[in-house]
Amino acid sequence: MNIRPVGIAAAFAAILNGKLMDFNYRRWAKRLNMPLDKKRQMDLRNFPIEKARLQPVFLLIPIGVAAYIPMGWVLQQRVSLVVPLILEFISGFCFVACSNTLSSLLVDLFPDSPAVATAACNLLRCCLAGGATAAISPMLNSMGWGWCFTFLGLIVLLSLLLLWCDMRWGMEWREERRLRNEKKLKDSTKETLDNTT
Repeated sequence: MNIRPVGIAAAFAAILNGKLMDFNYRRWAKRLNMPLDKKRQMDLRNFPIEKARLQPVFLLIPIGVAAYIPMGWVLQQRVSLVVPLILEFISGFCFVACSNTLSSLLVDLFPDSPAVATAACNLLRCCLAGGATAAISPMLNSMGWGWCFTFLGLIVLLSLLLLWCDMRWGMEWREERRLRNEKKLKDSTKETLDNTT
């Protein structure tokens, strides 16, 4: 049986990150004096779900990158196998926890069609993974392991800018989308009524 550290890290991430997300969600609800009812879905119109979900990611991604970048240099220097396995565990835990958090946020943002949102996300992720798989071998050959891992780690760090934008303007964007959808629904209802009369 071949057990990799990233698999064990993923199992820990699923359990521990769920508790962290719940804690941060409750913390924000308490701060805003919003009652929590597990039997009913909470109205998120006035709740900063983007902040509640994404705050832990801003801690996890830098830790994950801090373990990921040295892994390339360690593999290039061919040091003891223990070191890359420990780094793989740390980065795996952080990146899987971030992925779980972003998936939860996606479901929170599209409660009426979570399956469609998740399917679109998975399709995009699989396409990117296919492209990355094709690109990684030439990158490793031309850049070397250390610089390749450094380059990819810096791209992940830069992605925090996109998440920061979502934290900053996400509630506004969500409200604009809700108003647009309500307007479309009103227009289509009015058009249907006009056609039936």
